[in-house]
Amino acid sequence: MGDRDELTFKFYGSDQFNRDADGELFARRFFKFMQGLHEADKAANGRRVHRFLISDLHRSSASASVREQLTAADHARPQSSFDYYEGALVAVRNDSPVARDLPIKLVKYFVDISNGSGGFVGAEVRRERTGVVIHIDKILEERAKRVLGDIDRQQTGALPLYRGAAYGAFDGRLRVLEDRDGADRVTIKLTAGGKEIECTVIGIDPEELGRAYKRRCIVRGLAHYSGEHGLPERIDIREIQVVERAEGLDAWRGSFNLPAPDDDIRG
Repeated sequence: MGDRDELTFKFYGSDQFNRDADGELFARRFFKFMQGLHEADKAANGRRVHRFLISDLHRSSASASVREQLTAADHARPQSSFDYYEGALVAVRNDSPVARDLPIKLVKYFVDISNGSGGFVGAEVRRERTGVVIHIDKILEERAKRVLGDIDRQQTGALPLYRGAAYGAFDGRLRVLEDRDGADRVTIKLTAGGKEIECTVIGIDPEELGRAYKRRCIVRGLAHYSGEHGLPERIDIREIQVVERAEGLDAWRGSFNLPAPDDDIRG
C-alpha cells in the first residue's frame, strides 16, 4: 500500500449484462458519490476547500478513483474530507448514534448511492491510505434511510433522544491530555461530524494512552447521554484501539455497533 490517499468508487454490473456495468447507472451513482464528497468537505472545513480530481479510471471493473486537491490557500489547517466521508459512511452503515448528528444532505447522498431501484446490484468505496472497504448494498440503504428518518424527526422535534448511559464505540482523534484528581482526562474529536467530547480514561496503561495521543483511534466505553442531542456528553474510555494505516477493514470490524437492549445501562 502506497502513501497516496485516494477514494475509489467501484460499481458492480448485473448478470443481465454479463456483469458489465450499465454506464448510465454508474454515472448517476458516481455523481452522488462526488456530491457526498463535496458535502463532507463543507462539513469538515466549514466551506469547500478541496477539488476532487480523477486519478484513475477502469472500464473493466467500472471503478473511478479520486484524490483531494487543496484550492483554498487561505485555509491554514484543512481537515481531510476523505476522513470525514469515510467515518460518516462507516457510522451510517453500522447504525451508530453518531450518525444522527451528520449533515442531513450527506446522509441523503448515502441513500442515493445505495438505492436498490433500477437493477442496482451493489458497489463499494475503498480508501487507499487506510485500506478500509465499505460495501454499498441493501444493508447500507436500509440503515441510511433509517438514519435519515431519525435526523429529520430530530430536526422537527418529533423524536425523543436517549437519556442515560450505554456502552459504545467512537472513532476520532484523542486530544488534550490532563490529570485531574488522579484520573486521566482527554477529549476525542470525532471523525464523523468533528464534534469534541470530554472523556475519562479508566484502567488504561499510561504508555498505551501516550501512544494514542493525537492519533486516530477507536475508543470503547460507557457513554453518557443527556437527552439534549444525539451525542454523549462524556465517555468513560475503557479500551483504545489505534487505527493504523495498514490494518485495513479489520480495524473497523464491529465498530459503532449498537449494544443489545439488555446491555444498556439506563440512567
